[in-house]
Amino acid sequence: MATLACRIEECSRLLQQALDAQQQGAALAAEVEAAAAAARDGTVRERAWLYQAEQRLLAAKQTQPEAPPAPDDAPWRNHWLLGRPIEKPPLSALAQAVPAGGQQAAAEAGLPDFVYASKCLLEDNYCVIDGFYPLDACRRVWREIDDLYAQDGMAPGQLGGGAGDKARAGSTTLRSDFVCWKEGGDPGVEACTEYMVNRADVFVQKIAAFLDAAVGAPHGWEAKRRTKMMPAVYPGNGSHYVKHYDNPGTNTRKLTIVLYLNEGWRPEDGGYIRLGKPWQAQETDSLFTPIAPLMGRAVLFWSDKRCPHEVSPVYKTRYALTVWYLDEKDKSPEEADMR
Repeated sequence: MATLACRIEECSRLLQQALDAQQQGAALAAEVEAAAAAARDGTVRERAWLYQAEQRLLAAKQTQPEAPPAPDDAPWRNHWLLGRPIEKPPLSALAQAVPAGGQQAAAEAGLPDFVYASKCLLEDNYCVIDGFYPLDACRRVWREIDDLYAQDGMAPGQLGGGAGDKARAGSTTLRSDFVCWKEGGDPGVEACTEYMVNRADVFVQKIAAFLDAAVGAPHGWEAKRRTKMMPAVYPGNGSHYVKHYDNPGTNTRKLTIVLYLNEGWRPEDGGYIRLGKPWQAQETDSLFTPIAPLMGRAVLFWSDKRCPHEVSPVYKTRYALTVWYLDEKDKSPEEADMR
């Protein structure tokens, strides 16, 4: 708890500096000080409070808002498929414990799922597809990831703030998940490999080819490369991941696809992925879309600054499998050819 308290005190100090610079008053500083005092007990509630305080700190540090994107006449809206109106589920439905069914409405309108995903990516920068992978197959993927975690086959995420074991994962400052990187065909991830090769790879290649033919640059690309797959586990206890971009302009990631593996998820379990707008200056609930991590649900979104995102505090072990698809020919150490 001493380490956690020191981190909170440092957070409070930095926040006070930001507030002095921006003349935002003493109310926010008092909130962080209250969180610092309470979080010394290290309970789930206080860790969640710390998470909210850190989010406010990140917002306070932003001295200039990002400019909104330039107006776009979006000629793709006249495309005979992309221009077809589709009734998407309300945003509130994405946070519920039952599937939202947006792709079903698309199917009824005669649109294949990859066209629906393409349309959503163009209009909203993300897409949610329920039932993306069959339930029994999802259970096999979940079992492999759970075995990796139980056998200490994962390490804290790279921004984990120094957490070295599972018991401390919920107290890290920026990121508190456990992850590993796996090649297709590695021992112990046969079900994960089957999902990546037979479902995710094929689906993303269809999206890339369709967008390249229907829209062209900058949306379309040749999806010939991807990263290794990344199983991830959030161990509960308020573990979280603050707002970030998967590609802040320093790598070649184009599209992120996450398969969630949390059967029987309930709202009190937490662990929403919250997708934000690309131009917001402040982190407020109204600027984020919370999406529940339901079993078999896939969330696709652009990896660059069009889609900042975060994981809200998790109170029950949360499982996911992520793959990033690349836009450039250069390969970084974790990238691999599709196979």
